[in-house]
Amino acid sequence: MHEKLYNVLIKRAFIIPTSEIYNSIAGFYDYGPIGASIKNRIISLWREIFLKEDGFLEIDGSTILPEIALKASGHVDNFNDPLVECLSCKRRFRADHLIKEALQVDASHMSIDELTKTLSESGLQCPECGGKLSEVKPFNMMFSTYVGAVGGTASYMRPETAQNIFMCFNKIFNTYGAKLPMGIGQVGRSYRNEISPRQALIRVREFTQMELEYFFDPDNEGESLEKVKDTVVPLQTRQQQRDGKDFDPVSLGDAYANGDIPLKTMAYFMAKEKRLLNSVGITNFRMRYLMEDETPHYSGGNYDVEIPTKFGWVEVMSLAYRTNYDLARHKEFSGKNLEVTVESKKVLPHVIEPSIGLDRLFWCALEHAYVEDKERGWDWLNLPPRIAPYDVYVLPLMKKDGLGEKAMELSKDLMVMFDIYYNESGSIGKRYAKADEIGVPYCITVDYDTLQNNTVTVRFRNDAKQVRVPIDQLCGRLGQWKYNSVVEASKSGLDIIMG
Repeated sequence: MHEKLYNVLIKRAFIIPTSEIYNSIAGFYDYGPIGASIKNRIISLWREIFLKEDGFLEIDGSTILPEIALKASGHVDNFNDPLVECLSCKRRFRADHLIKEALQVDASHMSIDELTKTLSESGLQCPECGGKLSEVKPFNMMFSTYVGAVGGTASYMRPETAQNIFMCFNKIFNTYGAKLPMGIGQVGRSYRNEISPRQALIRVREFTQMELEYFFDPDNEGESLEKVKDTVVPLQTRQQQRDGKDFDPVSLGDAYANGDIPLKTMAYFMAKEKRLLNSVGITNFRMRYLMEDETPHYSGGNYDVEIPTKFGWVEVMSLAYRTNYDLARHKEFSGKNLEVTVESKKVLPHVIEPSIGLDRLFWCALEHAYVEDKERGWDWLNLPPRIAPYDVYVLPLMKKDGLGEKAMELSKDLMVMFDIYYNESGSIGKRYAKADEIGVPYCITVDYDTLQNNTVTVRFRNDAKQVRVPIDQLCGRLGQWKYNSVVEASKSGLDIIMG
C-alpha cells in the first residue's frame, strides 16, 4: 500500500522530489500546496498541545551552527553511521541496513567490528554489482560548510533543532521571568547526510523537527503526573523486550510506580504525545523503553514512540531525559556560566525532551488514513478534520448560468471561518473524487436549486451521502465539526452537520 500512497502523493503534488527537473538527489522533497497545508495543520496541533497549554515559549533558530557548538554537543565526534563501500562500483551502503535486508538479522546494536565480522563471515556482496565490500567505517552524517571568505569559520548544517534552544536558554530564562520549570520549543529544519535515504519520507536528508526542551530543577520536579496518571498508553518495557513480549496497555501512574518511567514529568509528556497521535488519526502505536545499549550516553532514560507501517515499525517521536548534559557541555566549551538562580540557589537545569519528526508523522498519518475503496472506484484519505488540507471544497455544478459567480461568492463568505478550495474544472464526479483523494471532509455544491432557494448540497467524504443545507446555516453547522479531532468513518458527517 505504501507504493499506492506514494503514487497519490506524487500525482497530487503533496510532495515533489526536490529539483525534479534536474534528476533529483535522493532524500530531498518539497511539499506542494496540499502537503504544505497538512504539514502546517500538524504543526498547529503540536503548538496547541505542547506549547500553548502550558504557556511555553517558542524560538526560531539558525540552521547553520559553528563547529565548536557541535563539538560541545558531541555530534562532531560521535554522530556517525556505519558505512560500507563496494570496492568495484564504489556504491556506499549502511552496513546495518544491508545486513538486515540480506540476512534478516537486526544489526542496529552491532559495533563497527561486529558489523565487519558479520559481513565477512556471511560472504555478503554488493547488491548492485556483486563486488567485494570494504570494512565498515564510521561516517559522520553532518553537512559541513565554511562561513565567510577563504579560511572562514568551520560550521555545519544543524543535525537537530535542540542545540539552538540550549544555547539560547540562559538569555531566555533571564528575559522571561527567571523561573523554573521553563519550556522552550522550536519547529525547524535539520540535516543529516544519510548514506542511503529511502522509504519515501521515512529516511531523508533534510527534514522538519518539532522539539520541546523542558528545563527543570531536579530537586523540584513537581506533580505533573497527577494530571495524567489514569491515561493508558501502549508501553513496551525493557523486561518485555528481554522476554520477547509485545507491549501492554498500562496507566501512566502504574508505569511510574513500577519503575518503567524514570520521571513523573516524562509521563506527563507521554500523555501529550498520545494526544497528538490521536489528533492526527493514529491510535495504533507503542512507546518503547530503549534498552541500555540503545540509550544515548547523555540520557537518563529514553522512550521511542513507534508506529506500524508498511515499512515496519517506524520511530516517529522520542522522549528523552537528557539530564543536564547539554548545558554542562556548552558551559565547558563556551566558558560561560550557564547556571541560573532559582530561589537563591544556583541550578544547572535538567532537561526532558519530547522530539517529533514531522515528515515521518505526516507519512504515518496519511498511511493510516489511506482507504482502498474498490466499490467507490477510487481510493481516499480518511483524514481527521484538524489536519485535512482544506475544510471544504466549494464546487459549482456548472460554470455557466451564474453558478460560478454564486459559488465564488459563497467561497469568499466561508473563507472568514474555514480553509476553502474552489474548483470548477471537470465533471462534478471527478471533482468529488479529487476531494476524497486528498482527504477533504466536505464538498459544497452550488446548483440550479441554489439560485432558487438559497440552499446547497453538502456531501460528506466518508460515506458520500448528501443533504441540502440553507446557506445562512452553513457556518454554524460546519463549525460544529471543525475542531473535532477525529471524524469516524462509522458515523456520517452529515449527522454532525444536521445536529
